[in-house]
Amino acid sequence: MGVLIRPQELKRLDYGFLRPSFEFHRFPAFCGVTIGGWHVLQPLFGRLLGVAGRIPEVGPVIVRNRTGIATFLASSTAAAGALRLLNSRNKPGQAGRTLDLTFFAVIKALDVVIGEIWARRKARRVSSGRFTKLEARIGSTADAAVFSLSTAVIMFSWFYLPDRLPA
Repeated sequence: MGVLIRPQELKRLDYGFLRPSFEFHRFPAFCGVTIGGWHVLQPLFGRLLGVAGRIPEVGPVIVRNRTGIATFLASSTAAAGALRLLNSRNKPGQAGRTLDLTFFAVIKALDVVIGEIWARRKARRVSSGRFTKLEARIGSTADAAVFSLSTAVIMFSWFYLPDRLPA
């Protein structure tokens, strides 16, 4: 049976550890501004592109790709504002706190590009009848294999080379 915490003990707990999460220059605020800003800006950019769609030179292209362009512009603008907010408390001489976000964005972009290349290759191979069981196995286990390999490298460093890890 698990240990239960009585209500009177909960009242005595210090919730100060939660306070930093609600500050505007922290990661939760970055996520909120990015997602909230995207939701607010996307309809505005959609309307703006609707007006720009009347321009004869670029109109047909904008009309055809209006949703994608509006999404890109809204998310880029919201993310730029959120990054400024995230880095608003940097001390002089320190690098920004966005390196981990940069790595995340690069890896996610690679994931999307490689996934799209794989999906197109699979569709081409399936339609021609040349998609093998090995390719099906690779497609179903690639994500887990990359995650396992990454985790193994991190854990090796954690146990055997802790001085090389970031502080």
